[in-house]
Amino acid sequence: MQADREKEVHALLEAEQRRIEEEKAKAVALEAEKRREEEELLQRLAEEVVESHFTSKFKGKTQIPTAFSLFFKCS
Repeated sequence: MQADREKEVHALLEAEQRRIEEEKAKAVALEAEKRREEEELLQRLAEEVVESHFTSKFKGKTQIPTAFSLFFKCS
């Protein structure tokens, strides 16, 4: 009887430990996804700022360079 109870407690402790580890893994994955999304947003915003700057700088010109073409001309 005592051995059965100890096995049951041990199994419950292992299950709780697995649950905690799964929660930690989910939190890490969510944080990584959030960081990736924030980096993508910052990249898009930076591209828009550069594009807006050059659009206003070259307003009225026959050809407006894009951020993409300017990047490769400078490389």
